[in-house]
Amino acid sequence: MRSLENVLKATESLETELLREKASGLGRTAERLEALLERCAEVERQLDTAPPAQRARLLDEHDQTRALAKTWRWYLCIQREAVGLRVHADVEAMYPLPSSLRQRT
Repeated sequence: MRSLENVLKATESLETELLREKASGLGRTAERLEALLERCAEVERQLDTAPPAQRARLLDEHDQTRALAKTWRWYLCIQREAVGLRVHADVEAMYPLPSSLRQRT
């Protein structure tokens, strides 16, 4: 009986550790996504006052950063699914992707 108790405790401990790791991964992914979205916003602010010679570089940077943010938002949805969260409308609302700046130029 004692060994069954030990196995159950070990299993519970492992499950707790796995949940912590999943939560930690969610947090790291969300932080990376937030940083990418903030960089998009910063590039957009720079573009408002950038000289014409820098505009193409900033537009390229925005496109690349936006694409990365889209990928990291997808990663976040995958990680949420791994912990049982299947609806991602709140992720899209909380982390909206910026529009392409090329449409405005």
